[in-house]
Amino acid sequence: MNNLYKSISKKLFMVFTILFLLNFLQLYIYFLIDDRNIFSFIHMFDFDMEYNLPTLFSSFILLISAILFYIISKLINDDIHWKILSILFIFMSIDESLQIHEYIGGIVRYYLKDFNYIYYLWVLPYTFIIIFISLFFIKFFIHLKKEYRNKILISFFLFLLGAVGFDILGGYEASLHGTRTITYSFLYTIEESLEMLSIIYLIRTLLKYIEIELKGSFNK
Repeated sequence: MNNLYKSISKKLFMVFTILFLLNFLQLYIYFLIDDRNIFSFIHMFDFDMEYNLPTLFSSFILLISAILFYIISKLINDDIHWKILSILFIFMSIDESLQIHEYIGGIVRYYLKDFNYIYYLWVLPYTFIIIFISLFFIKFFIHLKKEYRNKILISFFLFLLGAVGFDILGGYEASLHGTRTITYSFLYTIEESLEMLSIIYLIRTLLKYIEIELKGSFNK
């Protein structure tokens, strides 16, 4: 299990790099030709499309994170906080695949028809949930070893910066100029890239935590 966290995170980063380049290539072709119908295959690589390779990869690495959180919970006597994190990431993986937040956004839009400050309204209920969860985990992170606490929090921050921050910016651009602009494409590429890179960084951190801090637990 020597340096497993480095090996796995490098492989995941390589997959991300390939997907990023394919997304960039299809955007270049799209704006060069300006005819999406000619290049229908771009749906397989577009970071803004659903049910394609980038979505599958995002869902997969979220699921890996959930599994790692669960493994840690078992290795340190079933700590409830690690289990809750595992459950949250399972939901996030499912949400990424099935786009549950889009359905929730539709429901919120139905009740807030005149609310035009945010384009994608799923952000509202998810923000309240994030605040509540953050308050619940304050004590847990305070007692976590500094190195891992900082790295996990950095990965969470980067994920939220992409998923919420750049999603709001992308929604604003879409509300003004539609979704077929270079600016919108740039924003959603940054959004999805931040999400994937932050989870890869999280996986690296969790694997290192298991490999180095909990190594003795495998012999119990």
